[in-house]
Amino acid sequence: MNKKGYYRFADIGMFFLSFAIVTVGIAIGIYLFYSNTVDIRDHEAKIISDRLVIAITKNGKLNEDILKNDFNILKEARLNDKIINNGDFYFKIEIFDNSNIIKKIEQGNRGFVVECGLKGKKFPKCVEKDFLIDNYRVKILAASNQQGEV
Repeated sequence: MNKKGYYRFADIGMFFLSFAIVTVGIAIGIYLFYSNTVDIRDHEAKIISDRLVIAITKNGKLNEDILKNDFNILKEARLNDKIINNGDFYFKIEIFDNSNIIKKIEQGNRGFVVECGLKGKKFPKCVEKDFLIDNYRVKILAASNQQGEV
């Protein structure tokens, strides 16, 4: 029964050194992964504006149904009402005949109209489109301020 403990203390130092190197490497990796953020607000606003353009045009012409009062733009553009109206999104469509507005559709957080002109990280990203179709001028403003989860 002549049992002895481990007696090579130089190896214990190497164990703690390699343990510290691995720990620092993992900590740096976690920091780099979670400190990186991706801002896709401008892409979301562009997707909303593209869907709206597709909804109000039909075969390269203005969809005449949009001028009716019972036209559901959210259904035609395949946009979810709950998501648009949750406070993170906004869009406005204005259709002009000469210089008179004949149809205006707005959905979402209306405060974004003012905030679109401001610069900063906390303000929404906006996309504006202005085009002519069938003697009508169409202006579309789409905005997104969905920050995402971290």
